[in-house]
Amino acid sequence: MNWFQRLKRAIAFSPEADASGAVGALPPAGWRRHRGAWTAGGITAAVVAILAAAEVAGWPFLRGPLQRGMQSAAGVPVTIDGDFRLRLFWQPGLTAERLVVGPAHGMEAPHLLAADAVVLRWRWGDVWRFRQGQPLHIQSLEARHADAWLMRLADGRATWQLGAPESA
Repeated sequence: MNWFQRLKRAIAFSPEADASGAVGALPPAGWRRHRGAWTAGGITAAVVAILAAAEVAGWPFLRGPLQRGMQSAAGVPVTIDGDFRLRLFWQPGLTAERLVVGPAHGMEAPHLLAADAVVLRWRWGDVWRFRQGQPLHIQSLEARHADAWLMRLADGRATWQLGAPESA
C-alpha cells in the first residue's frame, strides 16, 4: 500500500469524512454509540486531574475561606500567616508558617494560641460530627514553637472557652 492509499484510507475513517471521502459526514457508528461514555470519561479525567493538581499545590486559594470558617466556628479571631498548605484527601491536615487563635471574648490576653511551623491533622469523621453539634476533635497539633495563654477568671470564664458566647 503506497502513501496515497494510506492517506485515502485514513480520510475514509476520519470523523470528518465518510467512506467516499466526503467531508462533513457523521462519525463512524462505534463512536456515535459510545459518545456519552467517552464524554463522561473525559469529564471525569479532567475533574480528577484538577483535584490532583489542587492537592499537590496545597489548595492555596482555600486559605481565606478556611480562616473565615475557623473564625466563625471558634467565635474568635484566627489568623493563618506565611507559607500555607492544605491536604484534603490523604491524611487531611493543614501546614502553616504561623497560626494565631484569639482568646475567648472578654478575656484580657493577647491570644489563646500563637504557634510557628504548625502541622494540624484531623479526621473527616470528626469534622462531620462537629457539624452535627458535637465538640471538634483534632487528631494532632504540632508546632516548632507555641505560646498559649491559658487563664481562668474567678467567674469561671477561660481563654480556651471558644465558640459563640452563650446568651443568658
